[in-house]
Amino acid sequence: MADFPAQKKQGGLWGNLGLLPKILIFVGLAIIVTTILFGFNLGNIGDFIWGIIRVLLGLGLLYLAVKGALSFIGGKPFSPTADFRTKIVSQAQRSLPANVYSLWLRGEDSRTRAIYGKIIGLAWIPYLTSKVVRDESGNIVYLMTTDGQKILDKDKKPIPLRSTITHKDGDTVFVVKSGFFDAPRIVRCHPKYHSELLGDVYIKDVNLVPFGEFWYPSKQWQNDIIQIMKQNEQEAIVQTFNNNLDLVSNVTTLSIASEPTFRKILESRNEEIARPVPQSFFGGQGR
Repeated sequence: MADFPAQKKQGGLWGNLGLLPKILIFVGLAIIVTTILFGFNLGNIGDFIWGIIRVLLGLGLLYLAVKGALSFIGGKPFSPTADFRTKIVSQAQRSLPANVYSLWLRGEDSRTRAIYGKIIGLAWIPYLTSKVVRDESGNIVYLMTTDGQKILDKDKKPIPLRSTITHKDGDTVFVVKSGFFDAPRIVRCHPKYHSELLGDVYIKDVNLVPFGEFWYPSKQWQNDIIQIMKQNEQEAIVQTFNNNLDLVSNVTTLSIASEPTFRKILESRNEEIARPVPQSFFGGQGR
């Protein structure tokens, strides 16, 4: 996952705009086009508004047609980090408490502070980790072959048996909107680096550092960089695994459905289901 630090902003200016700015741009463009085509007359404002509506409908249909054509030309490549980001943002916006407002950055002396943006989403991401299994004497348990030999890795070292667990520790996730035309940012912060989740929330740092799809307090980045890197890698692996399961399921379904013998069995079964039930099945009762 070495590509995390070299994150690039995807989608361009239009792709990073929110829904409301896009609507306002469409309305403004419709007003300009209507004025050019039909002119502007205060004495006939009704026709002017109707012209704006017609232009908006035309622009909307044109936008959908272009977007549909582009989707056929080439699909968007799968990104495990972007997929995870989308799910986190959706969940955080749904679970935002009504009594959480803005996110601030401040120094340790609390005299230096700056507002970072309005909190529009709040969530919690637990750490994924694994624990080395030990026996009753405290000795490490290793992976073994059927004949009792230790399994070795590529460096010829025995591989310990691990139990995957969800750690009780984790990060608080803030989805923050800084400006009207800015895309939301995801600030990921360990609870020891932020204040109580009530009212305005303060991050106990004056700077945030980007990593992957998230922004971290610089102190957390400095003190826990290994944990941050491992956590991002594990989350990307989980998303990739889930995506691969979907692909395998779809390919398997298509392969089975296209197999001639299976299709005959399926068609025969459908005919049996569609066949009317005889009256004798109901004990010979009439209608």
